[in-house]
Parts: sequence; structure tokens; C-alpha cells
Amino acid sequence: MIKEVLFSLGVFISTLASAQSFGNEWIDYSQKYYEIKVAENGIYRISFANLISAGISVNSIDPRIFQVFGRGKQVAIFIQGELDNSFDPSDYIEFYAEKNDGWLDEELYKGSSNHPNPYYSLINDTATYYLTISNSTSNLRYSTEMANNFSAFTSSSSVRVEKIVSFSSNYYD
Repeated sequence: MIKEVLFSLGVFISTLASAQSFGNEWIDYSQKYYEIKVAENGIYRISFANLISAGISVNSIDPRIFQVFGRGKQVAIFIQGELDNSFDPSDYIEFYAEKNDGWLDEELYKGSSNHPNPYYSLINDTATYYLTISNSTSNLRYSTEMANNFSAFTSSSSVRVEKIVSFSSNYYD
């Protein structure tokens, strides 16, 4: 009996020592999160009207405390009209989001070289991003860059383009 208890205790302690993070460490359970479904790569805009229809009283919120999370980490956002510390009807939030590809499925295979299609998820093509309101005003933001002197830039004589065609109607073992 004592051996069984010691064995069970040893197994329990060893599993704690080798515990892995699950990827949800970014979640602050004291905050409310609003889901944003993303099925295509691109820039997404959340308007004043979108926030009102989601039940967010944006009139009393400092826009500097907005955050967006996707793929387990905070995403940089741009907020039009953020500098006046109020979210007005003409203001909006923009961010770049990527659809669900095979990035998370890679863990299902023994190494990335065994992943059959890293550009297409086996589970779902829709990714979920989360908008939240934090207590901090130092969140990830895109910086505005103004470069109007185009003659100072040298032009390129060529452009390199990569096009990936991913066939997803059939799956072969």
C-alpha cells in the first residue's frame, strides 16, 4: 500500500514538474472579452456603432485601454481619434488579423516537416480574435508614420511575389 502511494505521489509530482503552458496565459479573468470572427487575412475595422451594438458604453471609455488578442498574444491596433482620450462616433479601431491556417495544427504532428498543409487548418478556417478593455493605457499600438517626400526614396525595378495555392477539398494520409 505504501509503495502504491509513493508511486502515485511520484507520478503526480513528475507531471507537475513537466507541465506545459496551454496558450491561454494571456487571459485576464477579471476582464470581459468580445469575440471577433476572422475568416480572411486582412485589416479589420471596429466602428463606434459596432461597439455600441455589442453593448459597450464607449462614451465613458478612454480608447487607450482597448486591447485585441489573437493567436494567444496581444495584437497591435490603430485607434482613430485616440489622442483626445475619448471614443467619438467618428472613431474606430483597426488591426491586422490572419485567418486560421495550420499554425496550431502543427502540434498534432511530430515536427513541422510532417505537417501535411501548414496553410490550411484541419479543424476550422475561422480564427477568433478578442477585444477587451484593460486597466492599462500602455497597450500595443501601430505608430503613425508620415512620409510625403517620395522623391527621396529610390524606386525598385522589380517586384517579387509569392503565391501559395492550397488545395483543401481532399485529404490523403
